[in-house]
Amino acid sequence: MYLQIPRFEIELLVDKTIKLIENNFDRKVSILDIGTGSGCIAISLAKAVNSSVDGIDISEKALIVAKKNNDINKTKVNFFWSDIFSNVKKKYDVIISNPPYIAKLWMSSIIMSHTWLYLRITMDYIFMKKLLEIVRSI
Repeated sequence: MYLQIPRFEIELLVDKTIKLIENNFDRKVSILDIGTGSGCIAISLAKAVNSSVDGIDISEKALIVAKKNNDINKTKVNFFWSDIFSNVKKKYDVIISNPPYIAKLWMSSIIMSHTWLYLRITMDYIFMKKLLEIVRSI
């Protein structure tokens, strides 16, 4: 299983989301983190703003890691299995996602098979396309 080490972009994403919530809500907000991985985004948001946070992933192993991080950080994020919205039963004020990707800058320096690289990029594209289709239909 592969979990990413949080990158600078994730910190920026969390900071901007916190500001968005603080500037637009004066109540407890519900947040969904799609593809939560280690849970770092969901946990960070749960600590920073008055919120109810759910984190979903299709990887049971990732969810185990996220739940351990939840315990370590003493947060109350609800982590559960879902393939995007397949197991999501409620509506959210904020939906956030930082799916895994390979930055274009790094592609030339990564040593791996071209087949794997193509597959990874294709999977990321399919995920984002599916997510956008669902969001547009809401």
